[in-house]
Amino acid sequence: MDDLQHIGYSREVIEFVAVAKEFCGYLEGSHEEDASELLSKLQKFIPLIYLKGSLLPSCESDNLGMMEEVVTEEDYNALLATLSRTLGENDEYLEVFDDNMQYSETPVVNSISEKLCDI
Repeated sequence: MDDLQHIGYSREVIEFVAVAKEFCGYLEGSHEEDASELLSKLQKFIPLIYLKGSLLPSCESDNLGMMEEVVTEEDYNALLATLSRTLGENDEYLEVFDDNMQYSETPVVNSISEKLCDI
């Protein structure tokens, strides 16, 4: 019974994990989407992930029970390639909040697909 009182079983944590699982599952299956469908769904998913993350209870991390990373570099690169191909010319954007921009003569370019894979 005490295990069910653990913060990991709180409503906020369960809802966050559920949304994160849906997001990851959607991205992994996004090869069937066109860019406009993908972007439309991401406009809904990303704020929801942010909202659910902001509602998580604070806790001290003791690293007990932490899962090992299960995303391989091959999986990451395959998803990155799929998202990059789907987004096409809309994948890259110029970084405007990078402090190094003021010292650079060349623009700092970022990738939406890379940021999505990082999430």
